[in-house]
Amino acid sequence: MHSLFLTLPLLLLLLSPAALGSTNTGFTLRLIHRDSIHSPLRPRNLTDTDLRRRLGRYTRARLLRLRSALALDDGTLLNAATPRPIVQQDDWQYYVQLRLGTPETMLHLLLDSGSHLIWTQCHPCTTCFTQDPPHYYPQNSNTFAYVPCNDPLCKDYTCTEGKCKYTLKYSDRSQSTGYLARETLTLESSELGKSVAFQHVAFGCAFETTPQEIFHKATVISGILGMGLDPLSLPVQLGDRIKKRFSYCLVPAAAPTHSYLRFGDDIPTNAGYKTTALLQSNKKRPYYLVNLVAISFNGDRLTLPPDGFSRGCLIDSGAAYTALSSSVYDVVHGAMRSYFGRLNLSKVKGRKYGFEDLELCYLKPDGFDAYPTMSFHFKGTGSVQEVELTLPMKRLFVMDDKGRGFCMGMQSWDSKNSALIGSVQQTDVRFTYDLESNLLMFADESCVND
Repeated sequence: MHSLFLTLPLLLLLLSPAALGSTNTGFTLRLIHRDSIHSPLRPRNLTDTDLRRRLGRYTRARLLRLRSALALDDGTLLNAATPRPIVQQDDWQYYVQLRLGTPETMLHLLLDSGSHLIWTQCHPCTTCFTQDPPHYYPQNSNTFAYVPCNDPLCKDYTCTEGKCKYTLKYSDRSQSTGYLARETLTLESSELGKSVAFQHVAFGCAFETTPQEIFHKATVISGILGMGLDPLSLPVQLGDRIKKRFSYCLVPAAAPTHSYLRFGDDIPTNAGYKTTALLQSNKKRPYYLVNLVAISFNGDRLTLPPDGFSRGCLIDSGAAYTALSSSVYDVVHGAMRSYFGRLNLSKVKGRKYGFEDLELCYLKPDGFDAYPTMSFHFKGTGSVQEVELTLPMKRLFVMDDKGRGFCMGMQSWDSKNSALIGSVQQTDVRFTYDLESNLLMFADESCVND
């Protein structure tokens, strides 16, 4: 039995219970992929090959960050109080739009379920990264208020002139410093053209952020949306207002439609849900954990090292491709290579098709469709012993744009006994997090219809 650590790679708040009265309300945020046709961050004339190279770049950066987050000498997951990099320059894929203050300021925040504090740059900002949209001006909002030092939220932070000050220093020497404050946060609702306003949301109002390239030329981004299990994260703060549930269903990065982050009553039902328990090790580790039991190839269990996932396996939207510790990857790589070797397929270098980070690639013969499958097995709930996340061809392999070749969408990771399931392997699967019952539910779904 192994622990699986879940993050959403790639909001900010704490809500007043009076924000929505006693009514449970659903609402939805668009998840904007930075390279989608809807994103202002998408480079002009971006080719499919360019996109594949960029997805590999995001994965490399994400793995560098997470390796430092997981690489404790005792083999446990990172304590939430331990400094971590916000981004290793480029380790994210999705961001969201929301509005803060009265009158409202539109914000674009990087989505990160591994972050426990949500923050945005505020004016005046003494040392800040470049941001194209206007900074949030707290002095112009009549609903802004600093969090006082005697507030329970301030117990893990410092007090300066009666205000609660935070300083986050990360292992890549990036930093965010500011004050905790409360504001009105406005999100889109399930009713077209309407929105939901939450009062007294706690967030980090940053007046100093370094370095200037913290988000690698993504000047539309002003901060981070934290989705972890800390009291300052979005789902924990929304609590009963969203029935303590949130969900996402990812479309491919090149798809013409959006992915969505749904909350509460906006989460669609799915009769095919498979369920595994969410486990929390302790209050100082506000992460989503489940038990990973095995990996199978074409229906047969692979013989893996017993400690292959002892430091955790992440379900993460910040990385595009799945990464396995070298000892586990070698087993998977061997099974895959033997399979295609029996079919006499020609192995090629991934860089030929823009897959510089993927090792196992082949020429695709005309009409070839004999692709294998893989599955990740998790401990079930109740009378169900196990549930599996199946990886058919579209999740397990990535194709070049002309269908001439394909690569296994997985790579080796030098983080010992760790693994990560990337966004490519999560496409067309709905993941729903039930924080009330401590369950993770997932099911196949056509996410373009979400």
